[in-house]
Amino acid sequence: TGESTRDNPQRILVGPPAKEEEWGTGFIPADCIRDRTRAVGVPNLLDTVVVRWGGGGDVQAGESILALKAYEKGREKWQGPTVDGIWFDEEPPEDIYSEGLTRTNNGQRGQFAQTTFTPLLGMSTVVSRFLMPAVDDPGQDARVITSMTIDDAEHYTPEERAKIIASYPAHEREARSKGIPSLGSGLIFPVTEEEITCKPFTIPPIWPQIIGVDFGYDHPFGAARLAWDRDNDIVYVTAVYRAR
Repeated sequence: TGESTRDNPQRILVGPPAKEEEWGTGFIPADCIRDRTRAVGVPNLLDTVVVRWGGGGDVQAGESILALKAYEKGREKWQGPTVDGIWFDEEPPEDIYSEGLTRTNNGQRGQFAQTTFTPLLGMSTVVSRFLMPAVDDPGQDARVITSMTIDDAEHYTPEERAKIIASYPAHEREARSKGIPSLGSGLIFPVTEEEITCKPFTIPPIWPQIIGVDFGYDHPFGAARLAWDRDNDIVYVTAVYRAR
């Protein structure tokens, strides 16, 4: 939204949105902000910022334009201009991610974008581009993933980390603390993988077993083998297979 664009990227880059006198205390120093225009409809949201850079040593001074856009405006609002790079803060919808990346095609770096988010939407199309690209995906070698877990936040004590993790719903803990995508928009059951896995063991021959297959004519082939412990009424997934 416009509000989240203002309160997150703009705050980090420019400074506190509600304190105009402190604009220039963010990542972009005040003496590098040459001009700015306000957006319409959201208080204190900027539309563009003219940023001066270079001018020291062998780097000739120049100016760049920082433009702030919200996902809620829709893909059409992202069409048109050529840009040198894009920062997607929070996971974008697939159509906006694709449109934004296209805007960098003719930029100085070619296609160049970075995204920063916690994968709370699960194995979405955008997340799959990075974690599970298609075998024949020509762009997979150009993508890089940098993961940060709560253990990398060294300003927290171990006790504080444990308290923070415990405060999250069970089905969000892996995503929020380790950056591991949830399944879909959340786990099918509100339990972690550790709670439903066990060490491998030999399946007793008296247990019934069944194999399920999805031949996947227009999607990946999948198969799974299950075993049923009748006495305890527990079903074990003992083998899985997936292929395109």
